[in-house]
Amino acid sequence: MFQRSERISVLIKEEIAAMLLFGGLKDPRVQGARITEVKVTKDLTKATIFVTSDNEIAKEEVIIGFMNASGFIKKELSGKLYIRKMPNLFFVYDDSQESINKIEEILKSLHD
Repeated sequence: MFQRSERISVLIKEEIAAMLLFGGLKDPRVQGARITEVKVTKDLTKATIFVTSDNEIAKEEVIIGFMNASGFIKKELSGKLYIRKMPNLFFVYDDSQESINKIEEILKSLHD
């Protein structure tokens, strides 16, 4: 059985992804970014949002763009999610895909 925090994590991920996809976030630093994971604490006070980007923009710039838009994102989420108190949003750059690509390259070179 899913806990409430897990259900809210999925909803937050879907809503922010929709904002990115349909142009709700206009900051050029967040264009091309993807939400990889959202973790909400059990007491629903903090949501850590993991993002990655394919653009050549620096990781710090992507995070700064999301942090600048966090008030807007929180306002939009509060209108769509029916929860008593919206969690505080924290954005973290997820570089796991880069690590996976490096490991695949190493394995491929070892295989050849």
